[in-house]
Amino acid sequence: MNQTADPTAQHHDDEHHEHVSSIPLLIGIYVILLFFTFLTIAVTWVDLGPFNVWIALFVAAIKVSLVAAFYMHLKYENQFFGQILIASIFFVSVMIGIILMDSRAYHVDVEDAAPVSTQTAQ
Repeated sequence: MNQTADPTAQHHDDEHHEHVSSIPLLIGIYVILLFFTFLTIAVTWVDLGPFNVWIALFVAAIKVSLVAAFYMHLKYENQFFGQILIASIFFVSVMIGIILMDSRAYHVDVEDAAPVSTQTAQ
């Protein structure tokens, strides 16, 4: 039986792709991400007023940047993708900030309209 080779067929069995990032680097990034996670939790223990949310958002942006740069390999891609990531993080941060500022405007009205408790202390 005559077997003809299909020139469009792709064989991936013999191809070997190297990882761009080394394993020690990825483990180091993982440790840094754990540190920033604990930092986010530690910020909740300290009352910094409205800065708690902004610090948490800033730490989250750093963590997202690290994950995108090293685990998604954006560091080794075209610069355009990094610019899109930075613009997206900025846009989301601004939108969340606007939402938080807007919700504070209604917070006083909600507390004033809260029903008075009918239970009396015994």
